[in-house]
Amino acid sequence: MAEYLARSVSDDDELRFTSAGISAPVGAPASSGAVLTMAEVGIDLSDHRACDVWEIGPEADLIIALSREHLATMRRAWPERADSMRMLRPDDRSIADPYGLDTAAYRAARDEIAEAVAARAAAGWL
Repeated sequence: MAEYLARSVSDDDELRFTSAGISAPVGAPASSGAVLTMAEVGIDLSDHRACDVWEIGPEADLIIALSREHLATMRRAWPERADSMRMLRPDDRSIADPYGLDTAAYRAARDEIAEAVAARAAAGWL
């Protein structure tokens, strides 16, 4: 959801956004909850396929985490890259992963992500 929400607000055609998980099943489509709740805001996730951060992270210019736990895991794995890693939320709080939960949890996560993306875009990140 974060990847597609970031794309939707970015004016920079040169930026590339890629969503990647710590333990994502590589190649899996977006969950039905993510597809449904993103469709509610006019964003189609049907072409999304999961990527693994361990494959793409070393090449990323900036890594933005939704969870403090994931950020800490990546900083331990790549301490030399710690300065290029940030939390999405400006207040550095985690956004709960709705995977496996109900539609309300997906909506809450989507809305938190959208708010954080908008704040980061306003600050010049996107």
